[in-house]
Amino acid sequence: MSAPALVAVLAGGRGRRLGGAKPVAELEGMPLVEWPLEAAREAGLEAVVVAKASTPLPPLAVPVWIEPDEPTHPLAGLVFALEQADGRPVVAVACDMPHVGPELLARLAAADGIAAARLDHPFPGRYEPSALPVLRDALAREAPAREALAALQAAELGAPREALLGVNTPGELAAAARLGTVPPSAEQWIEALAAALGQPPPTAEQQEVVLKLASVAAHASERRAAPIACWLAANSEISLDEALVLAQELSGGPDVPDP
Repeated sequence: MSAPALVAVLAGGRGRRLGGAKPVAELEGMPLVEWPLEAAREAGLEAVVVAKASTPLPPLAVPVWIEPDEPTHPLAGLVFALEQADGRPVVAVACDMPHVGPELLARLAAADGIAAARLDHPFPGRYEPSALPVLRDALAREAPAREALAALQAAELGAPREALLGVNTPGELAAAARLGTVPPSAEQWIEALAAALGQPPPTAEQQEVVLKLASVAAHASERRAAPIACWLAANSEISLDEALVLAQELSGGPDVPDP
């Protein structure tokens, strides 16, 4: 069994566009750096903060690893964390990502190999020690972090874009506060329900089949047939794909509008 993943909250950036140090900027009364740390605590994951010696930080209940002063690059903290993690994989998340929740961090920690929430976002992502040569090369060239992620051929776990929104300016900080007051996206709500039920969230393929099944049932009968058809399929002893085929046969064929 591989060693458990360590969450590394990267806090070594300058924060110039925000007008000050990101880690201590407050969102809803809590420093930005505490948001991913709280998500890690809720997920039951060990966490550290990686920062420069000069980085202002609030009082923290986790270790702080001091990375070299230079270079200042998004990959600097990640490389340092992997070098200090004693061979453990690292789930790296930026300190300015307050909407990354415990479910997403737990999925990344449990992933097999190198993985990212989305392939266009290096963070949050799960990185193995074997990634160090690629990451060091990209850091030496000051290449974009996305270039390194692409070279590593990471698996994509999937996450709503709003969960990955960063805070780089005062306007984005205000927007983050507003986002915290709106209802969660469908993906966030489904992930939360799955966690509450003690079940893994459905994959994108499973969600597509369920939506098609609901669409077939609604168009073949009444709208209320859709959720009941999904309940019947979930409680049957056949696969979702087989249930969809049966529903299509009952409705006279597969030609129903896409959900």
